[in-house]
Amino acid sequence: AYENFGQAALGNVGDRGAGRVNSWFDHSYPTHNSNRNLTRWDGVTIAFDASSPARIGESWYDGHGGIDFGWHIQNEPIYAAAPGLVIDTVTSCRVGNQACGDYFGNRVWIDHGNGYATVYAHMKTVTVTVGTAIHSPAAQPLGIMGNTGRSLGTHLHFALYFDANHDGRWTRDEVLDPYGWLRAGQDPWRGVSRYLWKYPIWTRQLVAPGAAAADRTLNSPSGQVTVTVPSAALSSAAVLELWDVPPGADPAAEWRSTGYSFLLTGRQRGSTMALVEPLTLTLAAHLRSLPHVDMSKLALRRWDEGAETWSALPTTVNRARTQVTALSTEVGRFDLHAPLVCPADIQEPDDHYGAAQAILPNAGPVVRLFDIRQDLDWFLFEAQAGGVYRLRVRGLAPGVQPVLGLYDSDTVAPLALVVEAQGTMTTTATWRAPLAGTYLLRAAPAAGSASGCSAAYELRVDQVRAPQAVSLSGPATGQVAVPYTFTAAVSPLSATLPITYSWEVPGQAQAGAGKALSNTVTVSWSAPGTYRLVITATNSAGSVSTAHSVVIQPPVQADLSASPVSGGAPLKVTFENTSEGDYTESLWDFGDGKTSRDANPSHTYEAAGVYTVTLTVNGPGGKDSEIKARYVEVQAGAPVAPSGAFRVYLPFVRKR
Repeated sequence: AYENFGQAALGNVGDRGAGRVNSWFDHSYPTHNSNRNLTRWDGVTIAFDASSPARIGESWYDGHGGIDFGWHIQNEPIYAAAPGLVIDTVTSCRVGNQACGDYFGNRVWIDHGNGYATVYAHMKTVTVTVGTAIHSPAAQPLGIMGNTGRSLGTHLHFALYFDANHDGRWTRDEVLDPYGWLRAGQDPWRGVSRYLWKYPIWTRQLVAPGAAAADRTLNSPSGQVTVTVPSAALSSAAVLELWDVPPGADPAAEWRSTGYSFLLTGRQRGSTMALVEPLTLTLAAHLRSLPHVDMSKLALRRWDEGAETWSALPTTVNRARTQVTALSTEVGRFDLHAPLVCPADIQEPDDHYGAAQAILPNAGPVVRLFDIRQDLDWFLFEAQAGGVYRLRVRGLAPGVQPVLGLYDSDTVAPLALVVEAQGTMTTTATWRAPLAGTYLLRAAPAAGSASGCSAAYELRVDQVRAPQAVSLSGPATGQVAVPYTFTAAVSPLSATLPITYSWEVPGQAQAGAGKALSNTVTVSWSAPGTYRLVITATNSAGSVSTAHSVVIQPPVQADLSASPVSGGAPLKVTFENTSEGDYTESLWDFGDGKTSRDANPSHTYEAAGVYTVTLTVNGPGGKDSEIKARYVEVQAGAPVAPSGAFRVYLPFVRKR
């Protein structure tokens, strides 16, 4: 960290890019709040949406309140940025406990005695204690770079604070950017950030017309950029500044920055700087073959502030790709760009987990390409502790076979789950998150898989929503040998399918019980009794059960008796209902056109005849009828004497 700081202070993710920084301070909101963009110290704003592609040599996240430096060697020692006093340490955090140390993991706080404090977070080990005085920062290591706390891979989170209210405390509202604020406009962050690094990342030089060649040449602190000013390029002396800066605004969708960028400014006394001849810009890029971009079409481009677009410069690349040369008649911001091999794969390059594309569970499929055979596409998603997730992947073109792996975000170690798609058929795996946090997915082509600009595949992550309750509808009472249907309903309706149903129905002959996906069962019972049905609804996230009781009544058997059952008309007969079982209704048919609904009626037959009596009973136990044929016999009766007083006259016979 103490050699060639200009290079170390640039971006680098996964050994792509010139420097060591893999996440920048967010000037738009460095308190871990989210506003869907990050504003860097040089004024470049990076949007967090699908239209903002990955960048070679860079990663970032919204609301970052510090500078992250990636690891360079195993067990890399960490040193203080300046002399001071150790005022706080955390040393007991282990990888995997994201909340440990207020998410900083093992850390060291140093008070520098001038209102400033620095913090060194996510360390593997800490070798200093509270009260340790740091007199010689380069000779007193604080500990080893690590991956504790909320950390995505081994790195150092370096944060700078200033006690603005002089209360002896440093809060997240007092965090600052050690790179300062380069733009002329207002810093969106309320804190006042100044450039505080010991070593500059810019070169300033006064260049006069006709000066010696050495006095007309600027070299950036990183040693990567050389600007040569022709002797006749300036009409008067000018002050030029050459900055090592991270890549500028996103290029067009089909282009990518290669991670090499610089800023050249100039001013002349009393006038805007004007160039009579073009400057020669030489970039010692030491370019390797970068995946996903067409290296044969490298172009140095200049950012046009007015048009807000990149303009290509005439560019020459030597055969070894160790030097890029271009001519420019204007100063400004310059990036080395190359076009994507497959412009449709707009998220490339994301072959390093630090550039993982965030996906949301239950947000639908993500479509990507295997543009090259060695392609690796990283994704990340947030999981809830104990949450069950369904991972699905399939090829969308013939011969495309994606392999999807799940990785721990703290250690970037592979977890057990690996899903390999078989062609265009969807392959699904279910996984339960042991802890809440961020998890990584890596998609790669299987051995022999097709690749290229049409080698598309699809993946999706869905959280399986467990059923919270199940209700059962059906009758509460019933009759022997009568089929009844019971239906289960799961809530909420958003519970993830498929849901299987397990039925427990005792003492019955059933149709449909136990079917894997059926939420209905049809049941009949052969004997009376009280039966308790239990239904369990299950998906891969959990199960719920409920019970329902049904009373099967004894069967109804109609029967009757009567007295008297014969006699002369008119004949009054008293009937008795001797039926058995659970019934609530009785209907008598006396055979002479008359009926009754009384339980035990009396009925008078007025005319002679033989009568058939029918009793029908109905109720919870069922319905039954008893028919007694020719049951009541009524004979014709003697003449009936007239009512009232009357006289009878007998004949009188006189005897002779």
